[in-house]
Parts: sequence; structure tokens; C-alpha cells
Amino acid sequence: RLPYTFKHRELSDLLATMAMRLVCLVLLFSTAMAFVAKGNASPTRVSALNMGYVPDGISKEQWEKIKQKESAKKIGKFDGLSGAKFRSRSMEDYQKGREAGKLKPNMPMEFALQKLNSGQIKPIDIPYMQRPNGKPDNSDLQPNGYWKVAPKGMSGPGVTGPVGGGGGLFGMFGKK
Repeated sequence: RLPYTFKHRELSDLLATMAMRLVCLVLLFSTAMAFVAKGNASPTRVSALNMGYVPDGISKEQWEKIKQKESAKKIGKFDGLSGAKFRSRSMEDYQKGREAGKLKPNMPMEFALQKLNSGQIKPIDIPYMQRPNGKPDNSDLQPNGYWKVAPKGMSGPGVTGPVGGGGGLFGMFGKK
């Protein structure tokens, strides 16, 4: 005679637990097998695609001539397709200019339009990235630091020339 006998309820609980453990093991094993590489799989080789776009109605040679003609027009031009209203400079140019002492850090200026229109600053004081059509070499400005023609929205006294007055000791004896 066995020292302990299972009751019907205990036996069904034991079988249910074992079945649940078996299901968990099968799921765990199948999930792990999904991440294992197959041993007999050979690497696939991808050949380069040798097709290109050619518009209907023209030959490949004609299309090459058109592309060359269009690229020749763009050399050295800023077309503004990125949406930026300024021409950027390379990081290398910026670093060389900083090391040579020709450039200062370009930090954005707050209220630049208001300061410019009131005559507190000159256009050259505004970083080129904030100026309309600004260029890193300041070629968008006259040599004296002002615009030749004021951009739209900029019409104050310090936009196209120095603020009135001038002369004498700190501008005290200006023209009247």
C-alpha cells in the first residue's frame, strides 16, 4: 500500500499545472528558435541595379546632355531649395576664420529687426543667418556695413546708412 494517495482534485490540479508548464516551454523554445540562424543558409548576393531614369520620348544620350546643361547652370549658385534664406559656410571655413581671429561666434540676436529699425545697430551687427539673403562673407552688404536697398520690413534710420547727426564730440555738434 502507498503511503499517500492522490485525491481526484489534487490529481487534476497537478495535471493542469504540468500541462501549463509544457505549453510555456514549447512557446519559449519556439520563440528562441525564431532568432537562431539556419545552418545551411548561404548568404545572398545582391547585384547592382543598372537601370536609371530616362524620360519618355528622348534617348539616354539626350537626357545626359540635358542633365549636364542643368548642372552647369547651378555651379556656384545658391538656389535656396532648402528653404533657407542665407548661404551657409562649411564648418572648416568657420573654424579657420575663428582661429585667424576674423570671425566671432554667431549667436542669434534677439529683437534684431526692432534694434535695426531704431538705429541701435547696423546690418553688419546681425549674424548673416538672420539677415535676409545673408552671406557669410558679408557680400550682401556695402563695405560700410549697410544694405544698398533695404529688405522688406526693414526701413528704420540705421538700415541703409548711419543714423543722422554725427560729427563733433560724440555727435553733439551734428548737422541741423
